[in-house]
Amino acid sequence: MLREAAVGTWSNHGLAFDLRDPDKRLWSFYTGYSPVGGLTILNNITKERTRLSLETPFTHWLVRNATVIPGDQLVFQLGQQICIFDRKRRKIGLIAQGKGPAVTLK
Repeated sequence: MLREAAVGTWSNHGLAFDLRDPDKRLWSFYTGYSPVGGLTILNNITKERTRLSLETPFTHWLVRNATVIPGDQLVFQLGQQICIFDRKRRKIGLIAQGKGPAVTLK
């Protein structure tokens, strides 16, 4: 079910690229191949799992190009939007319109 990312493409899906310290990776983030696959968040110890997706007969948004940043936040492409997901607050915020986010840390 959970695959490795197709690195170097506009439609990376699978395990998200992770910029957190290796000892602070309690949660893993995966993007699905299809819209219904959406975003899966997995606790590496308890195996607790949360899934978010949008696919209806009228619209769908693919989740792509995900990067995990410190604080268990995820920057990703949702359809034609760049968004951030805060796992602790369970909220998604819009950063910009576009695709292929490039994430760097100070």
